[in-house]
Amino acid sequence: MSASSIRVQKMLQTYGRHLTSAKRLARFRQALLGEKKNHKAQDARRKEWVQKIATEIIENIIVKGSQNPLILEIMDALEKQFDAKIMLEYSLNTEEIIILKTTNENSVELQGQERQEVMQSLWELTLAKVDATML
Repeated sequence: MSASSIRVQKMLQTYGRHLTSAKRLARFRQALLGEKKNHKAQDARRKEWVQKIATEIIENIIVKGSQNPLILEIMDALEKQFDAKIMLEYSLNTEEIIILKTTNENSVELQGQERQEVMQSLWELTLAKVDATML
């Protein structure tokens, strides 16, 4: 075997190793991208389920109230945030949600910005609680 044929053989072996490494890296990269896509789809489904469950919980709070520990925790957090007892119910006449804020002195039906703040806080607290407790 001549020196040039040995060099060609070594060069081909090196090229073969590089090619094998490149194929492995390509498979690894593809697996990572596939996992990222899969995680994004799972996260989107989870977020959708958390929102659906949170909506149901809020409807239960408004329509029935509840002695469910999760609902009690949400309402306790809401009441601590606004430093008052909060009651939510549907109006019989207009089918709108009435929010009553009761302090030691009086009860007031919330309107406008304060009403929006209570509803937003209720939504955020419920989402956080459902997300934390959902497997």
